Amino acid sequence: MTTTTREANPSDPVRLVMTRVVATVPSWQSLQDVARELAADEVSAVLVADGSRALGLISERDVVGAVAAGRSLDDAQAADMMTSELVWADPDDSIADTASLMLDAGIRHVPVGDGEEAIGIVSARDVLDVLLTSERSRADAEGTDRGSPVVHFEIGALDGDRSRRFFSQLFGWAIDVDDRTGYGVVRTGSASGIGGGIVAAPPDAPPWVTFYVAVRDLDAALARANELGGRTVMGPTEIDAGMAFAMFADPDGNVIGLFVES
Repeated sequence: MTTTTREANPSDPVRLVMTRVVATVPSWQSLQDVARELAADEVSAVLVADGSRALGLISERDVVGAVAAGRSLDDAQAADMMTSELVWADPDDSIADTASLMLDAGIRHVPVGDGEEAIGIVSARDVLDVLLTSERSRADAEGTDRGSPVVHFEIGALDGDRSRRFFSQLFGWAIDVDDRTGYGVVRTGSASGIGGGIVAAPPDAPPWVTFYVAVRDLDAALARANELGGRTVMGPTEIDAGMAFAMFADPDGNVIGLFVES
C-alpha cells in the first residue's frame, strides 16, 4: 500500500507513492512459489533478498517469460531469473526524477532505499499516475483545451524482429518487447515527439504504419468518423485497467487508431 494522504505532485518525494510493504523471497525460492507470492500479495514485482539485503528483483513479466521459454517453475529458482543489477531511488528523490530514471533505464520497478535495504518499491504506473494527473490539473486550471493529440505511432511489419533491428540501428531507438504479445514498445530517447510500437503483422495481413489519437470518448469518436465517411475497423478494446483503443479507416482507407485513458 502507498502512504499518500493527498494528491502527490511530480516534485514531491517518491516515498509518498511507494509501496511500503515490500514482498520478498529468498534466492533459493522456486519460481512457482514466487508466482504464488505475486498473486497472494497482489503485486507486480517482488524483491529477492538475503535477510534485509536486496539481491535482485523479479516481476510478473519475468515469470511469464520463463513460462514462454518452457522453463519449469518448480525447478527454476529466484536467483536464476532475478534482475541483479538493481537501479535504486532515494526516498527523497522527486517523483519526476524517479520517472526519468526508470525511463532512461528502461525498467518498470525501482526499489526505494539505500542501495542494500529497501524501504519500499515504486512502479511505472505509480509515477505515471502522478505525472498524468498533474498535467491534467494544470491544463484544467489554465482552461486549456487539450484537444486530440497524436500520442502513439505503430509499425506493423512482415518480420517484427527484422523491423525492430532496422529502426533500432537506424535511429538508436530502445525497443522493449513484451514476451506475451510480441509488441515492441519504442522509446526514442528524446523528450520531444511521441513514442510508438513495432509489431509483427498477423499472417496474411499487409504491413502498416499508423498513429493513435487521444480522445475522450471512443464510441463518440467512432460514430463521428462514420458520419464523415469513414468506417469502424475495430471497436473499443480494453488494453489495461483504465486504458482502451479502437481503430477506424478514413474515406481513403487509411487506418488510424484512437486511444482513451480514464
